[in-house]
Amino acid sequence: MDALFGGPVAANDNKPRVRDHAGEKERRLARAPERVCEFCGITFKKIKKDKLPPRFCSKTCSGTSGMAALLVLRPSKPASFIVHKLFCDVCGDRFTTKNAQNKRCSDFCRLKADRIKALASSVANDNVDRSIRPCAECSNAFSPLYGEKRSIYCSKSCAKRNGNRRRRKKEKARLRGVLVETVDPIKVFERDKWKCQICGVKTPRKLRGTYEDRAPELDHIMPLSLGGAHSYMNTQCACRKCNAAKSDTPPNQASLFAFAA
Repeated sequence: MDALFGGPVAANDNKPRVRDHAGEKERRLARAPERVCEFCGITFKKIKKDKLPPRFCSKTCSGTSGMAALLVLRPSKPASFIVHKLFCDVCGDRFTTKNAQNKRCSDFCRLKADRIKALASSVANDNVDRSIRPCAECSNAFSPLYGEKRSIYCSKSCAKRNGNRRRRKKEKARLRGVLVETVDPIKVFERDKWKCQICGVKTPRKLRGTYEDRAPELDHIMPLSLGGAHSYMNTQCACRKCNAAKSDTPPNQASLFAFAA
């Protein structure tokens, strides 16, 4: 194109230009200011990619300085080969450890100790009434422990026995096609002041569930076999002797079977 317009033609226009990186680096290094190495103290010139001034003349000096700073800040502890033989405060087994403050032999014992500590804290901060009371089934005095859901029975066997008795009475009434209501015998006995409604003898609570003649039992005023309902209105407190003698007798004839205690 230059030849068409009368301009000069260069002989090496088609050759690519090559940048002299080595020469540029030498020129920048010559212009760099002199600095003193913070580790070995010699004077040097150095070019860094970031804008921060260089502190060390080489990687050796920078690494040695870093290790020296670590040694000054955190001096190495002497190796200890002392092994302590202790007894676990949870299981009582003997174990070896390098730490004399370790009181548990395994992770299982540590977790067990944490559970015991948490349980003790929960019991200490418990605000539920756990005073001594009589069992609703056997009348034995007991105090409900922490974590027990049933607080009116002294044991699971008493709760199961009471539940089976209620279930049998309800099932018997249901099979006879009469009214079925959930009846708590203790409430009936307290309503009747723990006294037999047939002969008038006292039926102590401590005899509940025994085979004594004065043991309190739940009696249906109108027997279920005669169409009586299983409800609070058709139940009363009766001693074991009168309840057995009455059997399926109607209420108008129950007075004939009244026995003295």
